[in-house]
Amino acid sequence: MTRLYTLITTVGLLTLAIPPALADDRDTLRCGAAIISIGSTAGEVLNKCGEPASGSQREAVTINGNRQYRTIITNDIEDWIFNFGPNQFQYQITLKNGRVRHIQSLGKGY
Repeated sequence: MTRLYTLITTVGLLTLAIPPALADDRDTLRCGAAIISIGSTAGEVLNKCGEPASGSQREAVTINGNRQYRTIITNDIEDWIFNFGPNQFQYQITLKNGRVRHIQSLGKGY
């Protein structure tokens, strides 16, 4: 019984010791005093966080329907990387048609 209690206590403490920054996906990102969240516009991100350290663009095409009736949907996708320095984490923001769709925490900045 003592070994089981020790094991459960150890696992519980290790779980609490994992820093929240290791979580990859986020709903929000803090840029100084401002907050960016899913649904924010590209203009809001640039206004609050400044220019990204790097970025890339691509186009995603979705085709729906059958042979007779097809709908082609084109989405502009942008990935922006923000580097907040060596003591902070980098973040990748994915924008779909000019709105934040995904925020991901990366490794430490430089």
